[in-house]
Amino acid sequence: MAAIAASGLALTVASAEETPTRQYAPADSTFSIIAVEKDTGLLGLGVQSKALSIGNRVVTGKGGVAIVAHQSVCNPMYGKLIIDGIECGMTPQQALEFALRADKEPDRRQVAVIDIQGRSAAWSSKTIPDWAGHKCMPTYCVQGNTLANGNVIEEMGKAFEAAKGPLAERLLAALDAGQAAGGDRRGMQGAMLKIVKPLVRADYDDTLLDQTCRAAVRRQIEYGRQRAVPWGVSESAYNLVDARLTYQYRAFGVPGLGLKRGLADDLVVAPYASAT
Repeated sequence: MAAIAASGLALTVASAEETPTRQYAPADSTFSIIAVEKDTGLLGLGVQSKALSIGNRVVTGKGGVAIVAHQSVCNPMYGKLIIDGIECGMTPQQALEFALRADKEPDRRQVAVIDIQGRSAAWSSKTIPDWAGHKCMPTYCVQGNTLANGNVIEEMGKAFEAAKGPLAERLLAALDAGQAAGGDRRGMQGAMLKIVKPLVRADYDDTLLDQTCRAAVRRQIEYGRQRAVPWGVSESAYNLVDARLTYQYRAFGVPGLGLKRGLADDLVVAPYASAT
């Protein structure tokens, strides 16, 4: 039984009647965890496998957007298509389904994605080596194939939820728990940890940037009151025309904010960008 799953519990288990006909051992057989830390905006992945250098093939992440684990027979196309889709407004579920439709061999893949909002989706083909499956929760997804048993996935999730500290340490706790439960049934040789920071923090309250922005607005309001005019933020320059009717541009701003002398000599009011 294969499964595409959004946030929630979704496990793919091969029963005796559903045993895959192809039990190949692809180079990227592995188990991994992807997660988001909503208060910091961090996204991360931890992966472990019998395969060497597993980390350089199975992960694509973009700060502030999403992180994708593409394993079993890895196809990096999934990372780019899914992240591009999310940036264009798709949900992780929609982006994953789009990538699967674009793949000639989706039956060889195991893919999971979680975005900055905690939305997730995952796919485990029924023909990848068992034990194989995935589990997605509001802040993480765990997935694996060629595993010793289904407890690997369960124990990884429990360990991640119970762990304290930075995201990286909680990802490592999940990998340790997965290995203790049996891990990759072929053995252990490679691992990687990847953390991506947001390109721009969605929440920057009480940071230096926040304080600077608020101070600039307060100064705009104060100066408008001093000059008895509406205040506002508009273009960074205004223009006049010279004797030949040629536009001459000149910087303007509020004294105390702009790095220019003589700002008090000019007073510019942009009606469409002003408030009282």
